[in-house]
This record gives sequence, structure tokens and C-alpha cells, in this order.
Amino acid sequence: MREISTRIKTRLGKKVHAIAVFGSAKRPEDYVEGVSDVDIAVIVDDESSREEARSIGEAGMEFVFLTPSQLRELFNMGHPLAWLLTYDSRILHDDGVLQAMSQQRPKFTELTRDIMRRSTLVALSLGVEELYAGAFNLCISHFYHSMRHALRLRALEKFASFPCSDREILATIQGFPAELFSQLVALRKDKKESEPVCRNVLEQLLNALYMVSNLKVPSLSGLQEKMHQEMPSGFRFEFVSLETVNDKVVWVFDVFGEGKLSRWIFDGERLERKS
Repeated sequence: MREISTRIKTRLGKKVHAIAVFGSAKRPEDYVEGVSDVDIAVIVDDESSREEARSIGEAGMEFVFLTPSQLRELFNMGHPLAWLLTYDSRILHDDGVLQAMSQQRPKFTELTRDIMRRSTLVALSLGVEELYAGAFNLCISHFYHSMRHALRLRALEKFASFPCSDREILATIQGFPAELFSQLVALRKDKKESEPVCRNVLEQLLNALYMVSNLKVPSLSGLQEKMHQEMPSGFRFEFVSLETVNDKVVWVFDVFGEGKLSRWIFDGERLERKS
């Protein structure tokens, strides 16, 4: 980490206000080699500094570049990144701008809730995408992140706290959700996932998300059954994701058949062509 910090400061000089590593890379007990990214926030003078710093990174590193004014805006809006920088980061360099903001607790707003709910669904749909691609380790990692987003949001809503580590998250829940999250933590570190394991975890995860977040996601097995009943043979999935339509979570997917690509939605009951 210190080497990367030195490289950034060497490249950008006085344009750098602060550098912080955040997320699991700051927590060795939760970091999984080959699965976890190293997330680094860099507070810089202006937008042009981003382009100068793009070549600094390495594989597995994700950079977020912000100006001081953008950093203040994140804290005022309650963006989840502000919560991570406050409670789940290690400062590598700071001229005072990051420390000053971190002493100001981020606001919990509708934006906080909206982004964390959307992040839950995005991670879930990425997991399903990897499931169909046969990348089962990545599938489980995305499912883990989906549930982690949901549990952190629950902790903010119920306890006004932002648990960072897996251990802290587990301390906020009990029963079935705790058992499933513990299973996801173990599977992510074990790296011996299979398709049956991923499919079983998915069905449990959909139930857990409804319990902790009131997110009612249609069953993927229900979608497959509906497709088998209503679609001609020879049609295949090209892409699948989750969206919220009229306050209802639906599967959105592209299907290829008869030489054409079409987009469909499934709301748990009906299968409808969207375009």
C-alpha cells in the first residue's frame, strides 16, 4: 500500500490531498486473495489529475478519484462511499481534507438507501450472470456482496450503525440470515464452489433478502419454469439482470432465437416481451 501511495504522490505531487485504502483490503481477516479488489480513494486537485494517474494502478486495484468539493458532496448526500471512508478506511496520506470530512458523520438519506438497495440487486444479478457463465467462485463472491449490502443497510435503518467487517455484520443479525451470511463468507474463502451449491445458495439468498430488506425478488427457478412452458425450444439466455419497475423487482433478460435478440421481463407471475 505504501508503495502505491508513493507512486501516486510522485506522479501527481502537490495535486494529491489524500489517499486512503478502503473496504476488505483494509481488513486482512476479510480479504480473499484472487477475489477481493484493493479499493483506493484519491483526493486530487481537479478532474485533469485523474487522467495523469490512470497508469499507476495494477491488476486487482480499483481507484476512485475525487476533488475536495466532490468529497464534501458525497458526505452531504449520504453516499455509501462516504460511510466507507469514515468507518472502513485506512489513510495512507492526508493533508487534512479527508480527516476533516471523516470527523463529520455522513448523513443517512434516501440516496443512501436507494444506492445500497440498487447495489444489492446489481451484485445479485452479477452473481446470476457468473452462474450461467460457469464462474462459480465469482458467483458466490457477488452473492456475498449482495447480502452484505442488504445487511449494512438494515443496520443503518435499525441501529444507526455501519458495520464494516464480516464479524461486525454478523453481530447485528441472528437466525437464518446469520447462518446464510456465515455460509457465504466460508464459501467465498474456500473457493470450491459448484453449480448445485450456487443454485442452492441463490434460492436461500432470495428468501434472506426479503427477510432483511423486504426485497421480493422472483425465483430464478420460477423464471426458468415459465420460459420452458411459454418459449419455443432453441431460445437461449443472452443476458440477465434485475430492475425495479413500478416499485416491483423484476428479472430483465435478453433472449436469442430465430436469428433475433429480444428483451423480456419476469415479475414472478408473468413473462412479457419488453422490446
